[in-house]
Amino acid sequence: FGFVDFIEDFEVASKLFEVAENYLREQGMEGIHGPLGFCDLDPEGMLTSGFEYTGTFTTLYNHPYYPEYVKRLGYVEDAEWIEYELKVPEVIPEQLKSVAEYAKNRHGAFVMSLESKSEIKQIAPKIFDLINVCYKDLYSVVELTEKQKEHYINMYFNILDPRYIRVIQNKEGEPIAFGLGFPSLAKAMQKHNGKLLPLGLLDIYKTLKKPTRLELLLIAVRPDYKRKGINAILICEMVELCNKLNIRTVDLNPQLVMNFDVRGQWKHFESVPNKTRAAFFKSLA
Repeated sequence: FGFVDFIEDFEVASKLFEVAENYLREQGMEGIHGPLGFCDLDPEGMLTSGFEYTGTFTTLYNHPYYPEYVKRLGYVEDAEWIEYELKVPEVIPEQLKSVAEYAKNRHGAFVMSLESKSEIKQIAPKIFDLINVCYKDLYSVVELTEKQKEHYINMYFNILDPRYIRVIQNKEGEPIAFGLGFPSLAKAMQKHNGKLLPLGLLDIYKTLKKPTRLELLLIAVRPDYKRKGINAILICEMVELCNKLNIRTVDLNPQLVMNFDVRGQWKHFESVPNKTRAAFFKSLA
């Protein structure tokens, strides 16, 4: 299940899930889990802590009673994500810099130069190929179809700023890793209650031109290049970019608690875990 909303009334929530569960039983389903989207690029997980913190662009907010009601309905946690607020150091840690330089020399890895939106769209299909390969073993991931890739390219890659995209290639010119960030628009949207007009667009434009906070949306390294220092190149690039733009804070998108490889790459930085999310499961047998 996904995209679920209900008022603070347990009877209402109970009836909503009862109807959905009965329908699924009629279709021969044996279990239900969520909240999840149609693919891994959609919002996933229900907020379970950190309700007082500002959310990121790719996540959904819910009130504290949501997980409470879901548990009362017999659902149990099936997966958990954690989010971090990361402080950007003014100087790249020496150990991280050394690992990045070693990876460049050892594997012939280099950062691809992207200077225009047309170049971004040209490389976009290969980025989605990387997503399919790198994320395939993560919770609830289903491979993106060609039609889905086209949909997300048209939705996101027309508005992305080349400054916030880093693609790493090997010496053969194959993309082996990428990182994707975006300026946080949360404060600008809150200021105008989510309305773009009459002045919302102006503040969004100002934020895009001079951001103070960055959201790290996606980061991935091809499996055969994992634990070879490639991620250090991406992180060094991110720190350099943030320092150049005077960005001092980065919000990390939800990361699976059990994904120790991803969580471990932030050990060089001062970071605070500020939100958790969970997907829930219930047997329909």
